[in-house]
Amino acid sequence: ECPPFSPLSIIFNNPLDSEYFDESQISIDPAIPGAVINQFGNSIQIEGMKVGSTTYRVTVDGDVRDIFGQSLGESETHTFRTSAMPSVLTGPDFLTTLDPSSVQPTFNVYSINYPRLVVKAYAVDPGDWPAYVEYMRELRYEDNPPDPPGVEVMSKTIQIDGADDQL
Repeated sequence: ECPPFSPLSIIFNNPLDSEYFDESQISIDPAIPGAVINQFGNSIQIEGMKVGSTTYRVTVDGDVRDIFGQSLGESETHTFRTSAMPSVLTGPDFLTTLDPSSVQPTFNVYSINYPRLVVKAYAVDPGDWPAYVEYMRELRYEDNPPDPPGVEVMSKTIQIDGADDQL
C-alpha cells in the first residue's frame, strides 16, 4: 500500500535512456488528474493527487529502453493500492474576520474523512485581543481550555456529504 500523497515508483535494473523516454510510454488506470511523470536514472516516479483506498494500474510500454539500447520488450503492468486518506481539516488560519455588512458572510473549509463539522462564531472587539492570545496559548496546552473571549453568536453542527477518502 502507498499513502495517497506519495509518488508511485517503478525501479528498473538499468538506467533508462532519458532522451528516448516519453510520458506517453506510461499509462495509468484510473487516471490521476494532473499526473506528473518523472524519469531519472533507473526509475520512473508518478506524482499527483491520488484517491485513497484505490487500486491503480500503471502500464509501462514495451518500447521503454535503457542506456544500452535494450527495450523492455513487452508491456508490463504494475499494481499500486493506496491506503485510506488521513483525516484532514483545513481552512482559514486561527483568526478570521468576516465583513459584517455582507448579507451572508462565508468562508471555505476543506475536509477529508470527517462526517461533520462543529462550527462556533464569536463577536469580539479589538479589546478582546489579549484574552484571545491567552486563549490560543491555553488551547494548545490544556486538556480543558477556557471558552474563547467574546459573545457566542452561532453554534451548530454541519453534516459533511463528502465521499470517503476524497477532498
